Amino acid sequence: MSPAMEPPRWRQDIHHAASFIGKSVPVNKSGWSGGQGPPLPEVHSRLVQRVLAVASVGVGALTRRLHPERRSGRSERFRWLIVQAMRERWGFSAHDVDVEVRVYESFGKPALISIDVGVAVAGSTDDSRAMVELCLKKAWNNPEIAPVSVRVTLRSLEESNASVRTVAPQVTTAHSVGFADETARPAELYQRFGAPAFDPSWRP
Repeated sequence: MSPAMEPPRWRQDIHHAASFIGKSVPVNKSGWSGGQGPPLPEVHSRLVQRVLAVASVGVGALTRRLHPERRSGRSERFRWLIVQAMRERWGFSAHDVDVEVRVYESFGKPALISIDVGVAVAGSTDDSRAMVELCLKKAWNNPEIAPVSVRVTLRSLEESNASVRTVAPQVTTAHSVGFADETARPAELYQRFGAPAFDPSWRP
């Protein structure tokens, strides 16, 4: 084909790039399929480069909507909310209690707040249950999302005798304080604590 009959460079770029749509692109070109794979597309047209960049951003945004990221900032805010409440009520120091919170969100379902608590000081079974109850209530009445399901696992030391301090590991969950299982669901939390603070009009 003579130079005059050759298609414009931008058309060649589009055809070349389109042939790779849906294929996995390796980080290291030389290692792809042992060097036997087809060459990666080289796009020279600035217009095509911009179109592909916009398309990739759009696909990335759609992917994030379909698979929401865990919001680490929200998890940390909820963790601090619970730590502060436990310190105020029981006077824990920073070394006495360890709290980890994860917030999981998905389409069409209430968010799940998962709370793991480790308490390094001995206490009674009633204390452990009261801590779980506090975690459930604080998570349910969080200031950001509603309604939520809440899963709490508290590991602590149990003091079985006031004069002779015998301690043993103890695990307390939402089931220990009267919920159907280890995860307290919105309808159950509503029955226990009323409407969530973030949405007072919510009903099961």
